Amino acid sequence: MVKLYRKKVSYEKNKPAATSNQVTGTMANSSHTYSVAKNISANQYSLTGYTFNGWNTIANGGGTAYANSASVINLTTVNGATVPFYAQWLPHTYTVAYNQNKPANASTTVTGTTENSSHIYDVAKNITPNEYALTGYTFKGWYTEAGVAFDFENTAITESIELFAKWEEIAEDPTVEIALEKSSVKLDS
Repeated sequence: MVKLYRKKVSYEKNKPAATSNQVTGTMANSSHTYSVAKNISANQYSLTGYTFNGWNTIANGGGTAYANSASVINLTTVNGATVPFYAQWLPHTYTVAYNQNKPANASTTVTGTTENSSHIYDVAKNITPNEYALTGYTFKGWYTEAGVAFDFENTAITESIELFAKWEEIAEDPTVEIALEKSSVKLDS
């Protein structure tokens, strides 16, 4: 008589500590039999700002990794054991591109380079400081294409975006020219 050992796989959400978002979705345990290959359940979880990146037998990813719906066999020799599989999450990355946005009426060329910046979801990072310069103009900040100032304090970057430099022409100081003419004055003695 051959005794078949049964075991279960539990699917743990494994929410990253860095995020305040909640993992959504539910998954039931799956049953497995020792020495019989069977696919693990397909992931049903989702997490805003993250991509599911498979399963691991240790929460921090240091155990055995398994692809979504992978075929498994002989996960444990302990009859009735539950083997936890922890969802692994990769944060999304985004690029902020900085456009020099030279005004149409500017007669000089924008100089300098402002390098694009890469940002990771749930990780605070400053944007690249402006390195553009335009003679006769003052840099007034970064704007969306629609001409609205980008609110870095209250707006999270959740996708790759392009920001446009806003320039304000420096008003020329009015110059008053006084023409002095030579004139002669005859003095009576």
